[in-house]
Amino acid sequence: MQLPFVSDLNKQLPEMDKVFKATIEPWWEETYPYYQQMQEETIWKALPPVTTAAFEYLGCGHQSVTFANIFRIAYFANFIHATVKDEEEGQQHNRELQFSILIGDFLFGRLLKLLVEADHKRIMLPFAVMICTINEGRVMKHKMNAVTEQAVEKIYAPFYEMIFLSAGFLANKDREFRDLYRQLGFNLGMAIELCNYPALAEQAYKYIAAALGQFKQINQRYHLSNSRLENMISEISHFLPETGAAAVI
Repeated sequence: MQLPFVSDLNKQLPEMDKVFKATIEPWWEETYPYYQQMQEETIWKALPPVTTAAFEYLGCGHQSVTFANIFRIAYFANFIHATVKDEEEGQQHNRELQFSILIGDFLFGRLLKLLVEADHKRIMLPFAVMICTINEGRVMKHKMNAVTEQAVEKIYAPFYEMIFLSAGFLANKDREFRDLYRQLGFNLGMAIELCNYPALAEQAYKYIAAALGQFKQINQRYHLSNSRLENMISEISHFLPETGAAAVI
């Protein structure tokens, strides 16, 4: 899916890619095939602009590159681990399998190191919860035949949720605000990811409508016009196929 708001970030992407590659070293050449596989994934393209929008809105945009890298590393590690299959799925216990497990673990370690170095220990526990939720979602998808919406909720939405929660922590917002901002991230993420499934357009509208309501509630405190976040939500609402439920900010 071509996200309508991705082009807005073209100037920052080279810097983000440079930081990402530097973090992956010394495994860049070995992990490049995995990197190529992710390029057309919606979440991979959405993480940088969503992080930038969420962080800028709360006045901590100067940290958006660092955190976009952290979330990309988290997704990359999870993506690599997800390539590991069961024996009944034809997985052989060979060096390729061992490498996938090893490099995934290495990247999770780098992720925690980045959080410690940035002195964001408060965010480490929510990050750990996010990883557990994603792993649970992958089990539900591959072993329990979870429906698409449920799989998206567990595997992809936690990244968006955590982006907004992290911004709330960095901006030193109180718990009530952080929870509302986190919910905004969740609903926005669900809408973005469900755009990939035309048959789920009604569900996508449900989530973007919830995001619109939460954004209006939050924006009453800030009275910001034409923020990157507001524009993003508006673009997504207009990007969705018509279902008879118009969503307008």
